[in-house]
Amino acid sequence: MDNLHIPLSSRSSLKVTGQILVKDKFDAARFSPFWNEIVKNLREEDYITNLEMELLQMPKNTGTVPMVQWPLFLLASKLFLAKDIAGESDTQDELWDRISRDDYMQDAVEECFYTIKLILTSIFDKEGNEWVERIYDDIKASIVQRTIHFDFQLKKLSLVMQKVTALTGILKEGGSPELEIGSVKMCGCKGIR
Repeated sequence: MDNLHIPLSSRSSLKVTGQILVKDKFDAARFSPFWNEIVKNLREEDYITNLEMELLQMPKNTGTVPMVQWPLFLLASKLFLAKDIAGESDTQDELWDRISRDDYMQDAVEECFYTIKLILTSIFDKEGNEWVERIYDDIKASIVQRTIHFDFQLKKLSLVMQKVTALTGILKEGGSPELEIGSVKMCGCKGIR
């Protein structure tokens, strides 16, 4: 029972990048240990596999990710739907309107955007990090200027998703230096740590 309690500061004092976190993130941080204990017990009783356990587990929501993190099983399919919506939409307003109609889809898109940046900046060297920062700055500027459909080929998001999936697969498997070099070449950037 001791592992079910994660000490949290009060709602009003939790901050990420200067903004007070919403009540939902605080509540998710309180809920996740209970949910994960249930999932762990399901695995111990052999009702689910290790992979299913990974998909069902909920992140602790106590880190610096500025949104509620949900179990992967809720979000994985939402990313593919969002990719299709991005390819079909004609304007940025239409794109975001369709994505934000589904709270889980919106959370999936935002969490994916933020987490991929964290992963990439943690594995690349200084030159690679500058490349990642430049891409993210360009994306954010396009969103603010409402020109994302003109600045990026959103129909090619599936290609980006394939490359990121391949890279994370290599990282998960603890790939050899040859695989890491291959993944860097595949991404089209230069240095990896």
